[in-house]
Amino acid sequence: MPLLIHALILRPEALGGLSSALQHIGDVTGAGPLELVAVKDAGAVAVPLEKVPSPPSQEELLRYADAVEQLAALATILPMRFGSTAASPEELLRMLSANRDPILAALERVEGRVEYSLRILAPGDDGAHPRDLEGSVPDALSGGGIQREYLRRKYQAHRQAEQLSREATELREELKLKLSALDPSMQFVLSDASAFLVDLSILIRRPAAAGLGPVFDLFGKEHPERPLMVTGPWPPYTFSSLTIQ
Repeated sequence: MPLLIHALILRPEALGGLSSALQHIGDVTGAGPLELVAVKDAGAVAVPLEKVPSPPSQEELLRYADAVEQLAALATILPMRFGSTAASPEELLRMLSANRDPILAALERVEGRVEYSLRILAPGDDGAHPRDLEGSVPDALSGGGIQREYLRRKYQAHRQAEQLSREATELREELKLKLSALDPSMQFVLSDASAFLVDLSILIRRPAAAGLGPVFDLFGKEHPERPLMVTGPWPPYTFSSLTIQ
C-alpha cells in the first residue's frame, strides 16, 4: 500500500516511546496510523493510504500540518511537502538507505532550531501612501502632451521601484545584523518573488529564540512606518530542501 510521507526524522532509535507517541499524534490530529520506517539514524514518518487525495481538501492539509507540528515538538524533523509518497514500506526503506548521508546532513542542519517568518508590507498594501520620490523629473520629460505624460509615469514608476528596492535591502540587512547578534549561526532565506517589501525566513536555535521579542520591539520603534509581521515558531518548512534519488 502507498505511504504518504509526513516528515523525515533524525535518530528515531534514540527517542523513547516513539511508537506510542506516533499513535497518539495520529489519533488526535486525525492523520491516521502514523508509522516509522528507519535505517539506522535516519527515518521517515508516514501513513498508509490507498489513494493520496489530489487536490487535497483544506481539512486534509490542516490535519497534515497539525501532525507535522506535533512531530516537530517531539524530534528533529524535515517536513515533507503534502503529496510526497512511497509505493511501499520497502520502497521507502530503499530511498532512506540510498540517500542516508544527504538526509542526515539536512536533518543535522536544522537540529535544535525553529523557523520564523518576517514580513514587511510594501507601501500602499496597508493603506499608506508610498514615500515621495527623491529628486525631480528630467527636463526632457517636462511639459504637456500625451507621450510625455506616459514617459513621465514610466520614469516615476521606475524611480519608485528603485527606491523601494534600496529600502528593502536596507531593512533586510538591518534585520539580519540585529538577529545575527542573537545567533551567529542563524540561517536566512529570502523570498524574491514575494509581494512584500521584505519577506524573510529565519532558522534560529531554540534557546536564542527567547531573545527575538526585544529585537523585534526595537526594530518597530526605529521603523514605526514599516510594521514588522512575525509568525512562528514553525517546523523548518523553508529549510527542508533536499534532493532525493
